[in-house]
Amino acid sequence: MKKQVVVLIAVLCIISMSAAIFVGCDKDASAVIKGVDGVKNIAIDNNAKTIAFDVDCFIDSLSLSYFKVDKGVSVSAYYDEAKTQAVGNELPLKLGENIFFVEASSKKSSTFYKVSVNRELPSSNVDETKTVKSIEVAQAKDTYTVGESYSQGVLKVTYTDGSIDYLTLMSRMVSGFDTSS
Repeated sequence: MKKQVVVLIAVLCIISMSAAIFVGCDKDASAVIKGVDGVKNIAIDNNAKTIAFDVDCFIDSLSLSYFKVDKGVSVSAYYDEAKTQAVGNELPLKLGENIFFVEASSKKSSTFYKVSVNRELPSSNVDETKTVKSIEVAQAKDTYTVGESYSQGVLKVTYTDGSIDYLTLMSRMVSGFDTSS
């Protein structure tokens, strides 16, 4: 009798674990945007379905690949809320506020966001002159696999007056990067 109870408990445990694994395999990736690489002052509101952030004045477009999503989630962009005018893979940015509509889609769900991108205006202080003392790589990835997208780096620019600027290197600023073969 004890042997039968032990076998029954073991069978129930196996069935329970198998069900948990089966349910876990059917889990859909979360169709939400979790962040955007290389931007400043980001605010994501998943309840209101809005995203707002700033970019430097020298950034004239933003790749959809910079939107952080779960594996299995795709990102599309549109000029209009009705999704009749697709943007493509690069969002063109004019100076000041830019409005786009971005959709994160998985197999079973999608989330539609209104995205506000503020491309900062260039500094109006034209009388200021700085002399560069040094430029060094502050952060960079130097090894890629075939098909992997560019992971931006950061340059540290030190001036003779002791001030320092950190510049984000976007894919459009780098020539010769190609991991397609």
